[in-house]
Amino acid sequence: MTKFKDLSGKSPSPFGNNPGIGGLHAMTIQQQEEDEDYIEEKLNNLNEKIKIDLTKFRDKEIEKLVSALISKKKSNALLVGDAGVGKTQIVESLAYKIENNDPLIPDTLKDYTVYELPIVNLVAGNGVVGSLEEDVKNIIEFAKNEKVILFIDEIHQILSKNDSVNNKIAQILKPELARGEIKVIAATTTQESRAIENDPAFKRRFQKILINELTKNQTLEVLKTARNDMMSFYENKITITDKDLNWFLKYSEEYKDSNSHRPDSALTLMDRTC
Repeated sequence: MTKFKDLSGKSPSPFGNNPGIGGLHAMTIQQQEEDEDYIEEKLNNLNEKIKIDLTKFRDKEIEKLVSALISKKKSNALLVGDAGVGKTQIVESLAYKIENNDPLIPDTLKDYTVYELPIVNLVAGNGVVGSLEEDVKNIIEFAKNEKVILFIDEIHQILSKNDSVNNKIAQILKPELARGEIKVIAATTTQESRAIENDPAFKRRFQKILINELTKNQTLEVLKTARNDMMSFYENKITITDKDLNWFLKYSEEYKDSNSHRPDSALTLMDRTC
């Protein structure tokens, strides 16, 4: 791993004026281990996390996402769609395809790792003045030095004018996005995207990709794909038939609320029924 500045947040230990080659080597290994621990604490490695790609009918959206990420300017993408349409799943599918050398992934993105950056991980435990800013800068430095794609879900949270803590993240992130030295995927709902629309400087730094709701027939195919994984999760103590899948689709449509959309509404009903 490339060394990145002050990632552990700790001051260097006073090893004396001349620790020797062996001492320097030991210090380097110790620092690398601390750096890796820090990354595991703040970021989620989606390349390692996603073992099965259950995403279907999204190749077009993934191609648009890839096109944005390999651009010279604005190499950042903003996924916008209603809650439950599968924005996060598209990012997870990208991570899976990169990890498994899918033909959809160009050479320029091979060997990249997709890291999810939960906002709550940054804010938690950062009561000390300046520590939040230092964490954000360190993660940006890491993304610059490594083959990294950062994924920030619900990015509208950092644009809240009523939240000075989260807003600090946006202020640090804006100039870095403009320089084109990092690759970022952001996601937000259609309703919350107004926060980004109201911040032209932030909006300009992203290529917007609309994620529409799947059709009923497409959702049924997603249920068929997810069926074996669902039965395995419940230790194969249940069997899900084609008739069951049609039932999940029918009643998820009939009883879903206005904030629920395909395919998540049907997948949630299948899970709860199991």
